[in-house]
Amino acid sequence: LGGVFLSERWESKELGTVLGALTQVTSNVQLVAGLTHFGTRHPVVQAGMGQTMQTLSGGRFVLGYGRGIPSQFKKLGIPVPNMQGMADYAGILRKLWAGETVSYSGPAGDYPEMQLAHGCENPPPIIIGTSGPKTLALAGAHFDGVVLHPFLTAEGVSRAVAIVRKAADEAGR
Repeated sequence: LGGVFLSERWESKELGTVLGALTQVTSNVQLVAGLTHFGTRHPVVQAGMGQTMQTLSGGRFVLGYGRGIPSQFKKLGIPVPNMQGMADYAGILRKLWAGETVSYSGPAGDYPEMQLAHGCENPPPIIIGTSGPKTLALAGAHFDGVVLHPFLTAEGVSRAVAIVRKAADEAGR
């Protein structure tokens, strides 16, 4: 077994709890948050969880995001993320893990001043689950990996990979 891919369900499978437990009963499998959603945790809380998971797991944690379901977000009072907000949120996490103080006001939210007590020497990769061409391009430009929909055809996978790679190349990634 190479890894555990845990989908989060807020009411029954909170990522930090379940994957935190798995860090203590596994020693070499990759632990993937697959997937949580933007805007459901304050960036400092999410960065702190990611940093803690990297420490507990010995560097085996991967933070995965999905775009979510706008109608569900609205019912829960969670802002629906847009493309720039998703890219900015990933950038905010990276800056926090780098030990920077972050002041941000934009599509990812309003955060006057955020900082972790200390940076993360080995920050987790950030991936995103998607199937649409715009978000695939976002994945290539701003994320460390992509999770494709399991029902894509071989041709669909080929098209998706081409979009991600082109955007990554154009972004210098």
